Amino acid sequence: MVKERAWRLVRSLIRRRYTLAEYLRALTPVIATIVAVSLLSGVIYIMVEKPAMGVPFHWPRGTDIQTTMEGIIVFIAYSGQIIGLVMVYEGLRKVYEPKYSMMLIIIGTIVLILCLATLWLIMYVKTGVLRSTTEPTLTSLGRLVY
Repeated sequence: MVKERAWRLVRSLIRRRYTLAEYLRALTPVIATIVAVSLLSGVIYIMVEKPAMGVPFHWPRGTDIQTTMEGIIVFIAYSGQIIGLVMVYEGLRKVYEPKYSMMLIIIGTIVLILCLATLWLIMYVKTGVLRSTTEPTLTSLGRLVY
């Protein structure tokens, strides 16, 4: 059913000739969202500072440093949250198809929660709330403890 709907949309787009203004009007929200997510994920910092690539599960401490890998993960997480919200919105609009609507709402909510949990995890690791047991820390006496 979804595949059939998608093909119908593609065929209607091919048949009808759109003007440049109609294309721009349709793509403006998408472009604005991509730009906003890019800016929120720290792409300007990555372009200016050119930090190390970084290992996916080893982030430097402190919120003033960001690796390239962290920027990519944050971009994907923010994009996933937006996709989850759009899925929930579309599911709430399609109430005349209860199964499809419920599927969109549940999957959108799961995607939203997973991406939000990813961002929380990154924040907790960077602020030091979650510490690795293998990582050395300084005690109040100035000695390293493993």
